[in-house]
Amino acid sequence: MQKFIRNLFQLEKKPLKGLMSVEWIMLGYMLLTLLLILFLYTKMDNPQAMIFGRLRIIAMTAALWIVYRIVPCRLTRLVRIAAQMGLLAWWYPDTYEINRVLPNLDHLFAEWEQSLFGCQPALLFHQELPDALFSELFDMGYAAYYPMIALTVLYYFGWHYREFERASFIVMASFFIYYVIFIFVPVVGPTFYYHAVGLKQIAAGVFPNLHDYFNSHQACLPSPGYSDGLFYHLVEDAKLPESVQQLLSRVRTSAYLPCACCSSGTPATTSCSQ
Repeated sequence: MQKFIRNLFQLEKKPLKGLMSVEWIMLGYMLLTLLLILFLYTKMDNPQAMIFGRLRIIAMTAALWIVYRIVPCRLTRLVRIAAQMGLLAWWYPDTYEINRVLPNLDHLFAEWEQSLFGCQPALLFHQELPDALFSELFDMGYAAYYPMIALTVLYYFGWHYREFERASFIVMASFFIYYVIFIFVPVVGPTFYYHAVGLKQIAAGVFPNLHDYFNSHQACLPSPGYSDGLFYHLVEDAKLPESVQQLLSRVRTSAYLPCACCSSGTPATTSCSQ
């Protein structure tokens, strides 16, 4: 343990002069999304805040680079990588701000699933595996997602230091590849799409095109299955409260809301008859 602590603060003989690989991949993704923001500027809800957020990330990256150059050791190298990995949780909702202005494709994926499986797998899982064991296992996967990734990278830092930066780069690059796919394939998933369309419609094999409905609606179904488990509550607590979702919807829309069934304008106090 004493050796580990000494190594944390021992100055490196050949410190890295430039940026680390995780910082380069972040800057590449930042440039791509910045171009998208500028291209979609007039359609986006608050592009100025997204641009300023990127400027703050650049300032933080530069500040940590300066600190590392002053004290080039394992600890400052860890801080540089940990800061970039911590920002993954910031980049994820940022992708939604971009992809929600694009035409929604959930109806296509629902149709493909129906053609491939003859049913909706999400509904089938909900019906066939409602007990506590499977529900908690699925929710545990969501709740442990970011901690599991952080522990994996820390494992390499503590026990395989030579592979630490490479392992961090693989994790970061994987996330950013996923984020790019999420941006250009605007699909919100079953809990949001089923909530908007209605479970009866979904069970009947009706999958309407919602167009830009999710640009102003964030409400979703609660997690299915056992609702008294620890991991169930961790997942549900991470979601926005329904009252906040409704407030956001009212702020972002006018008196006429797009109908979830057909995206035709209907007054907020009425429902679509189709």
